[in-house]
Amino acid sequence: MTYQYLDLEQVEEFKWQAAGDYPTIKFSDRHISSGWTNLRFKYQTDLGNMRNPVFSFEVYGVKTRVRLNRGNDGNIDHVINIPKGASNLSIELLGISEVFILTKPEFRIISKFTAKRLIFKGTWSKSRNEGFSAWKSTLYRGLTYAKKYGIRGLRVRLVQAYHHGAGSELFEGKRQSTYTDFQTNWSLTSEDIRKIGERIEDFSYLPLISIVMPVYDPEKEWLEEAIDSVIGQVYSNWELCIADDNSTRSYVREILNKYKSRESRIKVIERSVNGHISAASNTALELANGDWITFLDHDDVLHPAALFSISNCLQQNPDLKLIYTDEDKIDQQGLCYEPHFKPDYNHALLLSVNYFNHLVAIKNILIQEIGGFRLGLEGAQDYDLFLRCIEKISPQEIFHIPFPLYSWRSTKGSTALAPDSKEYAEKAGIQALVDHYERIGMKVSVSQGLVPTTYRTKRISPKLNSLVSVIIPTRNGGKYLERCLSSFFEFTKYPNFEVIILDNGSTDPATLKLLAGYKERGLVRIIDSPGAFNYSALNNRGVEASNGELICLLNDDIEVTTEGWLVEMASQLVDPGVGVVGAKLLYPDRSVQHAGIVTGIGGIAGHGHKHASIKDDGYFHRLRVVHEVGAVTGACLLTRKELWLKLGGLDEEFLKVAFNDVDYCLRVRSSGQSVLWTPYAELIHHESVTRGLDTSKEKIERAQIETQTMKDRWGESLLWDPAYNPNLSLDTEGFELSDRPRVSPPWRNSRTGII
Repeated sequence: MTYQYLDLEQVEEFKWQAAGDYPTIKFSDRHISSGWTNLRFKYQTDLGNMRNPVFSFEVYGVKTRVRLNRGNDGNIDHVINIPKGASNLSIELLGISEVFILTKPEFRIISKFTAKRLIFKGTWSKSRNEGFSAWKSTLYRGLTYAKKYGIRGLRVRLVQAYHHGAGSELFEGKRQSTYTDFQTNWSLTSEDIRKIGERIEDFSYLPLISIVMPVYDPEKEWLEEAIDSVIGQVYSNWELCIADDNSTRSYVREILNKYKSRESRIKVIERSVNGHISAASNTALELANGDWITFLDHDDVLHPAALFSISNCLQQNPDLKLIYTDEDKIDQQGLCYEPHFKPDYNHALLLSVNYFNHLVAIKNILIQEIGGFRLGLEGAQDYDLFLRCIEKISPQEIFHIPFPLYSWRSTKGSTALAPDSKEYAEKAGIQALVDHYERIGMKVSVSQGLVPTTYRTKRISPKLNSLVSVIIPTRNGGKYLERCLSSFFEFTKYPNFEVIILDNGSTDPATLKLLAGYKERGLVRIIDSPGAFNYSALNNRGVEASNGELICLLNDDIEVTTEGWLVEMASQLVDPGVGVVGAKLLYPDRSVQHAGIVTGIGGIAGHGHKHASIKDDGYFHRLRVVHEVGAVTGACLLTRKELWLKLGGLDEEFLKVAFNDVDYCLRVRSSGQSVLWTPYAELIHHESVTRGLDTSKEKIERAQIETQTMKDRWGESLLWDPAYNPNLSLDTEGFELSDRPRVSPPWRNSRTGII
């Protein structure tokens, strides 16, 4: 068997060290057989701070990564089912920096019976060694998983666990990476600090960054920690502008005077009356002389490289007006947790929730133009500021640094700990949005969203009477088509639509009778479209025959359950910057089937939050708010006919069945329009009933062509979904932290290699 060692250097026999960011062992595809396999090797270090390695492979272009079981003695002994057609097999060694022991991996073909026995034995041995508490923990995790993702999700997890041979670890839902791993991997080292210094010397522009800090009665140690986090910045061209909002605690003034006397870059002004956060922030702004303004709460903490990262960003992007970063939370013991890995600028998301939050840097001239903070919007004063900023600048002048550079203190009564702890913040947020829409001349109604501090905007427009052509392909749809049509006509309250059914050669008597009945009543138009199933061609033909200004693709296995679904989707499409709108689709058991598509998952695309419970809010409320996504499924998709025809519709030559909807959405985005997903249009999807499974040789070959077409057409861009985050995993659909982030922090390389 041929082994290729990448980013690895052998020190002596069985001893290795990492020679790059991602040490990997690659294997020749032709030397590893498919089927049940027992993979064994030793992987250990004396320091014990290594993570379990990952075995990865591709099947028809879709990548799978399996975390390997590793014993306390460092022995890897894992059973895995390698599917036919697997290629690009490798073992990824994660989170290792010192010398470690590594023996040559051995692959042993075993029977299905032996595989079952070894998987059970591994799970049993682990539980027996750890005692009754391990069984109790496994049961608890299983029940918790079922509660969050539903019975269907638990069943999927169990099947996945079995075929990956991962036993109890995967069943318990353990993640491939933790935030502790992330922080350890990317923590600042002395070498990082040295390289930052060298890079700063090469900067052509050293912007003065003013940090605005309103202060009112913080805890002593947290105030000092906040100020120390500024003093500890590796970028030195800053000034800290502090406004004490007439604090009642005497030590506040003492601390501020102490720091002011020690550090000339710290400016302090004392207010004679308490005016609350907006007034205090404006007072601090009066002290600011910087080219750029950023903000720090009196008990929060900046990452040591926060200001460097902003300045570094401006070297390549001097025309920017607003920069925001990822963030995390910090508890009262100083532990950082719950990182928020944000998308690139997502206009619809910002109108649904203040996802900018921290850290945000704004060009001073823009702050001056909009007049600083408005009084009376305390609790959402920063949200209001951001909304007024985006009214004055273009999306191209907004930049996202995908790294947590700000730690938000979680204390009792803070919105970091519980967003609903400040009801006034939500009321202020609604007012900020109402004022925003008034300033831009848009008629809307704004209300509280589905969860605290989120918002829903309903557009008031005469265009909500445009004719919608609903395109439904079918072949022997039978009871599913009957349910689709009956529920559609029962619940759809949109005033102006036509239904066009593309009959792809139905022979089932019940289906033919159903179609004849709806046609006789004048409720639908039926277009006979016999031949091999080609989803793209069927929809293209339906659009050609349509009369509507708007086009709604609808699968024959969709069940409509809410009245306002089409009104909601059409109202989102009123915005001329929106090209496609998708809906929230549920499985029959009410778990999530579709909540937007993330490109790059599995190599091409996957459904974010798939199998999540109907009760789940999603990753930072993503299941509860309108936002831009990478793509949406064609099972329920609304677009403009004019745009459809301009872009050539769906690709019926190379993407006959799969990925045609993703490809269309990518072309829409490339044209400069966005793809939106809304939780307020909710339907049930009895997934792919008409299409069936891709199990025949012909269908497998077709799937391979479609996968390769997407890779050839879109290349590496598939891996960089702007509505996702490069620190989140492309191996799962649950917005989990990646064990191999696709970016490095700003003080290292801008992007990492992907093997």
